Amino acid sequence: MKILKKFSLLRALKNCYGATAIEYALIAAIFAISAIGAFRTMGANLEEMYQETVTRVTEAINTVITQDRATVIDDDDADSA
Repeated sequence: MKILKKFSLLRALKNCYGATAIEYALIAAIFAISAIGAFRTMGANLEEMYQETVTRVTEAINTVITQDRATVIDDDDADSA
């Protein structure tokens, strides 16, 4: 009788571990699907933010270059006079 109880207890424990593993796998799958969805949504927003940053930095650099050229030209005019 003890052997039978021990055997059925072991079998029940194995079933619990199997069920737990399946539950963890389902949780991991749900997490992965959620993460993929979030990354796709964020990816479009990040691309837009990146392009905006590139545009602003390019405009700032062009402004500085233009101002430096104007300063150089003004200095040359002052030296000539």
